[in-house]
Amino acid sequence: MADVEFILVAVTLVLALAWLISRYLFLLPASRDLIWRTALVAVALTPALTAVREPLIRWQWRLAILPAAESALTAQEGGAVKLRPLLDARSPMQEPEAPFLIPLANRPHATASPGSARSGTTAISAEPLPVAQESWTAQRWATWATVAAEIWFLGCLIQLVRLVRAAWNTRRILADARSVMDQPSIELNRFCAEAVGLKWPAKLLASSRARTPIVSGFFRSRIVVPTSLLKAETGPQLRAALLHENGHIRRHDLAFDLVLKVVVALFWPHPLIHVMAMQIRRLREELCDNFVLAQESPVKYAQVLLQLAIGIRLKESPMLGLGMIARPNRLEDRVNSLLAPNRPRETRPARSVYWTVLGSTCMLLATGMLVRIDRTAAAPAPEAQTIDEPKPKTEKPKKAPAAAEPKSAVQQAASPQGSPRQFQFQIVTSKGKPVVGATVAVWAIGGIVGSAAVDEKQTASTKTDANGVARITFTKEMDRIATALSGKSGLEDIYSTLALRIDHPDHPVWSKYVSVGGSKTILLDESTTLTVRAHRAKEAAFVTRLYPELGQNRDIDWSEANGVLTIRRVNVSDIQGYPWLRIVHVPEKGPAWFSDMIDLRHLKGNPLALDVSLNAGVRVEGRLADNVPRPVRKGRVVAGVVDGRMKSENCAREIDGAVVSSPTNGELFFNAATEIAPDGTFVLESLPRDHDLQLFALCDGWVSRSPTKEELKAYLDKNDSQRLGGLAVSGGHVIPQLSRLTGAIIKPVIAMDRTTACEVTVLDADGRPIPNATVSFWPNEVFASGSSYLGAGADQISLIREQFLSGNHKTNPNYLEHVREYSAKTNALGVAVVDGLPAPADGADAPKQAMFAVTHDRYIAISNYPSPNAFPTPILVVTLARGKTECVTVHMNPMPPSGAPEKVPPAAPEKDVPLDQLPPIPFEQLPGLPVKQ
Repeated sequence: MADVEFILVAVTLVLALAWLISRYLFLLPASRDLIWRTALVAVALTPALTAVREPLIRWQWRLAILPAAESALTAQEGGAVKLRPLLDARSPMQEPEAPFLIPLANRPHATASPGSARSGTTAISAEPLPVAQESWTAQRWATWATVAAEIWFLGCLIQLVRLVRAAWNTRRILADARSVMDQPSIELNRFCAEAVGLKWPAKLLASSRARTPIVSGFFRSRIVVPTSLLKAETGPQLRAALLHENGHIRRHDLAFDLVLKVVVALFWPHPLIHVMAMQIRRLREELCDNFVLAQESPVKYAQVLLQLAIGIRLKESPMLGLGMIARPNRLEDRVNSLLAPNRPRETRPARSVYWTVLGSTCMLLATGMLVRIDRTAAAPAPEAQTIDEPKPKTEKPKKAPAAAEPKSAVQQAASPQGSPRQFQFQIVTSKGKPVVGATVAVWAIGGIVGSAAVDEKQTASTKTDANGVARITFTKEMDRIATALSGKSGLEDIYSTLALRIDHPDHPVWSKYVSVGGSKTILLDESTTLTVRAHRAKEAAFVTRLYPELGQNRDIDWSEANGVLTIRRVNVSDIQGYPWLRIVHVPEKGPAWFSDMIDLRHLKGNPLALDVSLNAGVRVEGRLADNVPRPVRKGRVVAGVVDGRMKSENCAREIDGAVVSSPTNGELFFNAATEIAPDGTFVLESLPRDHDLQLFALCDGWVSRSPTKEELKAYLDKNDSQRLGGLAVSGGHVIPQLSRLTGAIIKPVIAMDRTTACEVTVLDADGRPIPNATVSFWPNEVFASGSSYLGAGADQISLIREQFLSGNHKTNPNYLEHVREYSAKTNALGVAVVDGLPAPADGADAPKQAMFAVTHDRYIAISNYPSPNAFPTPILVVTLARGKTECVTVHMNPMPPSGAPEKVPPAAPEKDVPLDQLPPIPFEQLPGLPVKQ
């Protein structure tokens, strides 16, 4: 095992040293290629050199870096174990001639004592331990070592299969190839061989199977070209191909490539091995391109590469040969390198570099041969007695510590946490009993500036223990937000709530926002089962293909059989937030039918049986306003349907110290989306009648216009839709255009505005441009029930039909499927342009500012946001104007050495805007489903 450990340490040191030297000392491609080739040879020789180190043991220098060896106890006949100290094979210590036998019933924990070993006895401590604890560490290590060896062997086998497959592919091409008899081509091959420094040209073959020129053969090199390159008009392409492939032969790349494949197959789990392979493959192509550039211009050679790449797949079959275009997916970078004005043209390193690398490598190999990795000295054994002269030892009984007064589960949940990244909640039933085994997950973080979804990368789901307590832990990357949630950073007003989802098979799914500063106890109500039958209005026959809408709950446990819809785990209590039920009938073809909304709070019994009547929906035949030029490109409409006449209260409140939901929360929200035809029209087939329709529209260069405050107030007063009064006109939002769903058909016309753009110039503290900085905006669309990224939305009817087709009722819509990224990277001049941004809202007192961020690996932006340190990423604001490109300059400071953003004084904002009027921002721009504010 020590030899394996030595090989891994030696390989890691060699590759790390090669990476450092090639990155910081030798920057020319030829010198870096020499460094990595030398490292490849050193890695390939490491196992062989390790095997021949045994004769040099007495002269080796021991480097103790591994953990100390432990004693092992092995079972013997008659219920006894043989004490056998773990001795190194090369250690001068010897085992006792006669091993001692210790009864299994009372065997002590064994520890080798140096003093007793020299006198021929072995000392052990007098404290007896259970049998299972004797060699637990050794057994666990042996198990993991066996599993690791099996995984390594399986990986080696896969690599070997790939190697055999590559040999087979090469053999097929060579078997199909024929010698080129064309005299001009033969002379061209001879000229190219002499141009790269070869005395004898390789044999030239042509094959119809070859997609690109390749060179193969370790002892007798052969160049295989596609038959299409032998035509007279492809002379420049053939010349460049022969120069490149003869360059591979001149550099002995075939032999090094075979060694590389074997090394990768043996050391495939090592990440630095793959770094070395990538560097060697890239550098050899770059140096062979230099052989071509010595005879051709870069522009012509780049054209040749592009012509040869036509028809080649991005991932070609493996081969035991070197192709001219081995990795088509990196062709763009290769062409850019060819056209670089300051590209080095040498094909081999300087002689001084060559001898320096060779001498240093020999010294390192010699040092490695004379260094032995050994184990650290074991800690001195505690006071022990020998087996030869047993001395019974009487110990005084120790006083047991006084038992602490037990805490209740609620007190434990509310006690201070050991880490600011951990939060505890207790889940109980309505009768106060703990809920054991419930799955608790965080799906969003909320605050006064909005909310954003989180996933398993930020915090993993957990289960409640025997006391019903769930411990939620955030990962290290969420330190700043977790610390704010714990109230230890002064930002608790910014980050204040967690959105929890609690799932237990005996209770309804609980999914709400919870204030981390409030109660730590959450009540789960009892479950009720509903059975529903439905018929169309004025028809007596019951229909099938029924789908339940239960508040805003997307975790509905339901099934349908013979026209009876069964809904399980329903909460009909007035303290839970999903009191409304609607049944949707979705036939295979044709419009959907909807029931009226049913208030579950007034129903009693368990189970409950309902017969409901279905009404036809309202068809929407809309169009974009005439100011949008036709044909419309990439047009899409997103709709949200809600009953604006419903009253709404807060999302959550506390009853008797427990977090519960408001009885009137959980209004039904229906989603719809469709594409806009080139003539600007769109159709939404069927939507619930007597509801408010909220419409957004986007297409290339245009976005739906937000209504003014006057228009919004007039609609609310006319339709008594006070539920929509939460819509607020803001510079960072797009507010929907509203229509009432009455009658059989409505024909809304969506007013549209031109989108705007922002040109951002990013400079450092000295005024120099910063390339590759990312400029990101995040415009929002705001429904009455929440906000999300502009363009987010899904068609609920289509989703229901997919669920009926697949039988999977847990399918969640991909709301972000059609959302575009409002971001761009700065060019060499430090300039990035982000277009497609929504125009600012109308109104004299409406904010005109939009928020954005500029990020870079090595720089931190100087914020002009009113609270610059409120977010992990510095936030900036800019004033946008409709139909214009706004230009703004952002300055960035170097990132602190620790990588954490430094606190910088904010620049003066362009306009003083209250914090609560600025648009919401996703915390750290976390991806995920849209979430409510």
